Amino acid sequence: MSTTQMKTAADSSDAAPDQDAAAGGPADGAEKLESVSWAAATDTGRFRKDNEDAFILFTCGQGELVLLGKSGEGALDERDYVFAVSDGMGGANLGERASRMVVEELKILVPRAYQAGVSGFRPDYLGVLGQAIDRTHAKIQVEAQAYSESSGMGATLTLVWLNSTALHFAHIGDSRLYYLHEGQCRQLSHDHTRPGQMQRDGRINERQAKNHPQRNILHQALGAGNRAVEPQLGTVLIHPGDRFLLCSDGLTDGLWDRRLGQLIAQDKDCGGILADMMRESLFQSARDNTTAIVFELR
Repeated sequence: MSTTQMKTAADSSDAAPDQDAAAGGPADGAEKLESVSWAAATDTGRFRKDNEDAFILFTCGQGELVLLGKSGEGALDERDYVFAVSDGMGGANLGERASRMVVEELKILVPRAYQAGVSGFRPDYLGVLGQAIDRTHAKIQVEAQAYSESSGMGATLTLVWLNSTALHFAHIGDSRLYYLHEGQCRQLSHDHTRPGQMQRDGRINERQAKNHPQRNILHQALGAGNRAVEPQLGTVLIHPGDRFLLCSDGLTDGLWDRRLGQLIAQDKDCGGILADMMRESLFQSARDNTTAIVFELR
């Protein structure tokens, strides 16, 4: 988003339907990983007074849910991890409130599904994430209609649910999820914008998409007047050394995909990678709030 143009949501009928960006099949027989390390940061930028971005990191296991700090490392043998980034619309604090609504739903649904897995039943990971998005979207819509100060409230959301064999993700809007595997970095999430669709179709390149006049018009978002949402859902089988990045569009506003891939592939820990990304992106742009989570699997 620029400083003069807030994100808006267009009629979702204008957007082409997403296909699942799944890489690999079910996690049966997949190699089990031991640990995950992470780092997260957010910055208001040079031109905004408020930070409408939000992020959350938490873990659950044996009926216990624990909020995580901005950096750390944890074992994957007995716990699942949920990381999420959201970019708010509608004015100060409203995007953050929308993200908190998502978190509250996840706090209920993820531990319940995790316990089902412990009991011998495989959780419906994508079903749970889709249900959380649907419930949150409905709650945001109700509040926006009930309170004039909440009119126009909405948010993007990119979240992942990680266990020892796979990463399950849900996405809506133009925050992003990137995946580094064997030195190759690619964007897993789909930008729910017209130029995003045009770029996926090969009709325009990255530079043209960044400069497109409709780059900030979202065809899918939580709330923001959308009647219904169709989140992108996917599953990725994970391997030792894999790295992932969740970020708001403030980060990618200042970084080209090629440079982002170079940064995430550096021989540094997550904290060092994240610091370099934030510093370079803010130097190049800083027009928008900027939020990112980097994590690596071992």
